[in-house]
Amino acid sequence: MFSLVSGVSGAPLAFAANILIARSLGVTQYGSYVAMISAALAAGGLAAYGLGPLMTRELSRQPASHQTEIFRHLGFWSLKRVGITSAFSVLVVIAWLGFLFKDSHVGWLDKALILPVIPIIAALSLASGALVGLSRVALSQAVNNIIKNAALLISIFLIIRGHYVTIGSVIGAQLLSLGLSLAIASYWIHGRLPASGSISLGGVDGKTTKAWGRSALHFFAMSASMLVLSRLDVVIISAFSNNSEAGVFGIAARASQLASLAGIVSLSWLQPRISRQSAKNDRESLRSTVKVGLLVACSLTLVSSAIGWLLAPWVMKIAGSNFASAVWPMRCLLAGYVIWSFCIPYYVVLSMSGREKVLSIILWSQAAITLSATAILGHALGANGAAYAWLLGSSFGTVAMVIAGSRLLIGLREGVSRQPVAQDSQAITYSRQI
Repeated sequence: MFSLVSGVSGAPLAFAANILIARSLGVTQYGSYVAMISAALAAGGLAAYGLGPLMTRELSRQPASHQTEIFRHLGFWSLKRVGITSAFSVLVVIAWLGFLFKDSHVGWLDKALILPVIPIIAALSLASGALVGLSRVALSQAVNNIIKNAALLISIFLIIRGHYVTIGSVIGAQLLSLGLSLAIASYWIHGRLPASGSISLGGVDGKTTKAWGRSALHFFAMSASMLVLSRLDVVIISAFSNNSEAGVFGIAARASQLASLAGIVSLSWLQPRISRQSAKNDRESLRSTVKVGLLVACSLTLVSSAIGWLLAPWVMKIAGSNFASAVWPMRCLLAGYVIWSFCIPYYVVLSMSGREKVLSIILWSQAAITLSATAILGHALGANGAAYAWLLGSSFGTVAMVIAGSRLLIGLREGVSRQPVAQDSQAITYSRQI
């Protein structure tokens, strides 16, 4: 319950912040901003290399007496890799900004400000994964929703009051909110780690680090597919249509993400439980957890989506007259989230039961279908086409995951499932977080 409250409480703050940003920048500049921040968030998520989920899995599987030492070993090992991947991601974004992203509204200072977002996002992923692994799901939701969005909203409000609204100042507000969230998450981790047990694990040998590397690679493959899917659609619209259409789709995507919060919290709540149940091969508990997760995720997502569907015209009226055409894209995206909610528990079961290869294939297929359709339909129909593409991809991914997850549960019922010892996957949210 506390996890749900933490996740949902940040939604109005995110909504208000995006409305203020959209109204202040206007549709064209907002489109430029959304394209830049989406690319940076995608690069930061990829720079995390799936190490946040690895942190969650390793901590949740350990007794309290070993969690502190595992965190120290795995944290140091992970930070070294995040440093390397962040540097590479920054170079890629610099190349994109210099050669492919052409916009007269964006200056060199704006482009420079977007770069620190990448390593901060990667580090925040590690910190959030550690909090979930310590069974502090509510705190993880708080830093990723309430704290981050509240800091962003306050910063944007002060910028507007000071009459200094530019793309660069808005990006600066994003940096401030992300940095504050990372600092608080780090403080909470330090305070919630159990006291070191009397039994020392000793050093971490090469076999352990190789196993971590293999797991991280699986996590990365899945993270990459979801980040490419959820962050690059706006970039593709900007490239194949124009920044105005990107702005329309961007505000529709940010507004509709409110409907995904129940599913996101359900993913975080299911993750450590199904991980432990899969490790113990507790079949009855696993099936019971899936049923509860399905009921909660679907019912709450349906209710929130229905409310969003009815309020869509009012929401876009608040955003500004230039965003009136975003009503239908928002409704299409809300429908996509309702469909997506049905696959949430099956997604987690597959990722925690040694079916990471199957899940990765499904996710990359979904990303390929969605982004290809976005390029084609977005060019022809603008923001509406991109929304249709998202709905198509969500339907494909959900059906595929439900079928694969149902087969796995049937196998468990019949006693033919393989022992879930690998657990090399982790839940990745579909939401376009601010």
